Amino acid sequence: MARVMVTGANGYIGSVLVDHLLKENHQVVAVDWMIYGAFPLKPFHDNPGFELHQQDLRTLPVSAFRGIDILVDASGLPNEQTCAVDAALSKEINIQARARIARIAKAMGVRRHVTLTSAEPPAGKGIYGRCNEHLERSVLAGAADDFCTTVLRAGSVYGLSRRMRFDLMANVVALHAHMGRRVTFPGSAQTALPFIHVRDLARAVVAVIGAPESEISGKVFTVASQIQTLGELLGEAAALFPGKIDYVFSRPADSPHALDLSAAAFQDVTGFAPRITLDQGLLEVFIALKGGRTQLGETTNTAKFYRALIKKTEDAQARL
Repeated sequence: MARVMVTGANGYIGSVLVDHLLKENHQVVAVDWMIYGAFPLKPFHDNPGFELHQQDLRTLPVSAFRGIDILVDASGLPNEQTCAVDAALSKEINIQARARIARIAKAMGVRRHVTLTSAEPPAGKGIYGRCNEHLERSVLAGAADDFCTTVLRAGSVYGLSRRMRFDLMANVVALHAHMGRRVTFPGSAQTALPFIHVRDLARAVVAVIGAPESEISGKVFTVASQIQTLGELLGEAAALFPGKIDYVFSRPADSPHALDLSAAAFQDVTGFAPRITLDQGLLEVFIALKGGRTQLGETTNTAKFYRALIKKTEDAQARL
């Protein structure tokens, strides 16, 4: 049993990861500024192995790292659309703050450090993609005999979470099948993406923190269950939800290209294998929407939420 700090713990991935770590009998120190409300982490508040630090990552104190064995960094603005809302803020959080906690962890004797970034191909290397590149170089440079640091590049994540997101490709498909509404997808039918269910991603993190340090330190691994084009994804959805999918693409065609993600390398080292397929994830979200167990809300599109949050902050400052 280890004492694991999870940053971004109240988020789409983080809240699912906290659940998995607690079920594996780890102690969890959850760090988040809690802008999405208390709901995602509420089930764990009475768990004796759970501790919550409501804290902005940029000002997380050194003292918070005392007694931590493993740092799992699932924080940061999660996609290009959100990063584009405020480029300066994106760099401050996604590079500077995340690199800072890696340095603190190393100085404070934390043994292992796992950083989550994205395996999705960056479109034209926008702010999000560049931030990930800078962050990966920074944290990997810190690898040492007494500090095992690993980067996990996640495919496009999908599936149910208590901090639900409907700005992720597969979840968007399930949402619009439920609503019966036409949707425009970025890219073309030939645009290829890697995919991974959020619970499988949480299992992957559990697997990597239990792997031999010599096999994972200073390395980057891709975590994905499958690669599909948008055309294939929508064809699968049309078969699952006949007559409910109406869509267009933002571009008429792309040149098909192969994605060499080497996801098998992670399985070879850790023994991890995904359990949930894309069609199962689509059905899971669709059924939850139909049953009222999840719904579209003000926090489910991260970019829109941040725009509203920044405007609210600016308006409040203007009244001072």
